[in-house]
Amino acid sequence: MDPHDEMQPAPARMAPPSDVETPYLQPQLSTWPRTLGILAIVFGALAVLGGVLTAVGQIFSEQFAKMAPEGQRAAMTSLEQWKSWIVTEQVLRVVLGVLVIVAGAWVMQRRPKGVKWMRIWAGLKIVLVIGALVLGLQTVDVQVAAMQQSVQGTQTPMSPAMMKTVAQFSLGLALLWGAALPVFMLIWFGRQRIKNEVSSWPSGDTSLQTS
Repeated sequence: MDPHDEMQPAPARMAPPSDVETPYLQPQLSTWPRTLGILAIVFGALAVLGGVLTAVGQIFSEQFAKMAPEGQRAAMTSLEQWKSWIVTEQVLRVVLGVLVIVAGAWVMQRRPKGVKWMRIWAGLKIVLVIGALVLGLQTVDVQVAAMQQSVQGTQTPMSPAMMKTVAQFSLGLALLWGAALPVFMLIWFGRQRIKNEVSSWPSGDTSLQTS
């Protein structure tokens, strides 16, 4: 026997193939649908609540004015000639509030129709906010006159011009507040990365759920 043969190492044995499959790692889902969905639902609920309370207050303004002190009745009934416009605005506000709640729920469930209706809501909401601003500017003088009448005979640190300026400033803030979320939604859903992600969502009831 050749002594060199004894020095050769034994051939390595091949390990048998493993029957354990590599676990499938599900891709991490983005969290923005849940965040925006919750934000839309909260915003819509506040809009519905505010719209209902304001509409009811305008419808029964005469009854409420009868129970108010004499000096406050003029301020409470100053918008009587604008009642139908204000009530209509608030009804539309409630309708859009319900719409954004439903759209927000669909976005949370990653349904493409949720994005579609969210963008429709955003456009309609901006139009409504602008309409409310125009209506508010039309009623500023009436409200300032009513406020002057309610404080007549008492000392007030605000002149009529200052009251009007404060009222107009408040309307400007209301415009910014009301248009902030709709504008953000239009910008967000207009991004190409978001469009690509939304296009991958299933359109049926078997949609992915956020984690």
